[in-house]
Amino acid sequence: MTEPQYPPIDGGYELRYTRRALGDLGCPNCAPGDLEAVERSTAWSAIAKDFRLQRSTSVESTGGSLARVGRGDIFPLHGPQGGRAATWFDPETQVCWFLGFTPEHDYTLFEERAAIGELLPSERDEQLLEIEREELDFDLRVGPGLRRLVRDAIEVPGENVRGTVGNLVKLEITATVETIEADALVDLTLIVRVPSLEKGQIAPPGWPGSHLMERLTELATGEDPRMLQVAYPTQVRSGDVRRSVDFSRELVIEVRNWVP
Repeated sequence: MTEPQYPPIDGGYELRYTRRALGDLGCPNCAPGDLEAVERSTAWSAIAKDFRLQRSTSVESTGGSLARVGRGDIFPLHGPQGGRAATWFDPETQVCWFLGFTPEHDYTLFEERAAIGELLPSERDEQLLEIEREELDFDLRVGPGLRRLVRDAIEVPGENVRGTVGNLVKLEITATVETIEADALVDLTLIVRVPSLEKGQIAPPGWPGSHLMERLTELATGEDPRMLQVAYPTQVRSGDVRRSVDFSRELVIEVRNWVP
């Protein structure tokens, strides 16, 4: 069975912001594909969250396309705080773009940009996409999806939550959280199927090599592993029982007494 993708994108496409949209949201220094960072950084986090949730389900809007922008494949996104956004799916690159945002209650800004050819992704946006797909740092590939997987595991204590993280890196990870001390502390276990780069594939910049598990721990918790209670168990949970770790196929690390 194919493991779910983290971030969970239906159909394998990518969600991404244009540089102009990041400026609209007041977070121009965020990476265009780091959805979590944008949600944390913008004052309009609700519409950023809606972009992730709604466009992960469908690249189109149930409300039809946006009028008066010269084409029929630009879709509106209504923010719960009253703002408006526009999105566009590029089938060639398989990217659903967040094109722009306005705190106003109408789409005049997007009509004006369309009239001067500044609504769709710029050449620089396309260049950044190409560069990141070829050279994106390990942390940016893996971090957002891993943190979301761990958050999902926190919601279901004691259950194994599996997913494939990192798009092109494709790390198969299982996260399990055991709650202790009335939800104040948890034990977090990460199980990673031993990754193997395909023949001829070059490891992405920042690939941690033998320190993979420590780097994943840091990305998952946001803390230096040296400051955490880290262990390398020989047994892990499998349903209602525990099984021995198969060190020929998987790597395991456990963070004990962690405050999420």
